[in-house]
Amino acid sequence: AGATWTPVAAAKTADGTAPTWYSLAFGNGTFVAVAPGARAASADGEAWAVESGVRSDSAGSFVAFGNGVFVATATGGVATSKDGRAWTYRPVPGVSYPAALAYGNGTWVVADNRYDAQDYVGFLVSKDDGVTWEIVKNALAWGVPTGMAYADGKFMLVGDRGMIATSTNGRTWKTATLSPDATTKDGLLRGPVY
Repeated sequence: AGATWTPVAAAKTADGTAPTWYSLAFGNGTFVAVAPGARAASADGEAWAVESGVRSDSAGSFVAFGNGVFVATATGGVATSKDGRAWTYRPVPGVSYPAALAYGNGTWVVADNRYDAQDYVGFLVSKDDGVTWEIVKNALAWGVPTGMAYADGKFMLVGDRGMIATSTNGRTWKTATLSPDATTKDGLLRGPVY
């Protein structure tokens, strides 16, 4: 699987623009892609329905799927959808630039990239599939979050300036340290991270 790739036509907005797609998720039989100002959905990865004019910017173009729900970052909040086509915008007062996100253990976590303030990385935490959000401030020293995943009972966040951090609940974070035997090869980290 994955050995042969088939090119497909670029998913374009109504005005013919092909956005730069930043993030992709799959769930409920649907692929969802997000870009600054656009979202797209596809059942087969070949034919895409594109929605433009959505509330997202270059610092907030992330999507993930968990517990039957897609959550996409949006300017000033998040958007949620069960089918990847009909979205509900959910503003979160006080959020700066929602960025990397993940779902795990009944919890959605979104990193709040406070790039303009350059003071800290905060987080948004939801236990009700993205309907309501708690803001966690001053969780980590400033950096630009670029990716998040959940595995083995913890959330892991990566970002610029070597940022690697872990959390079991999305509220309390600790900076990870590389073990002395961790190495990089071909741009990939190999070895334990604690």
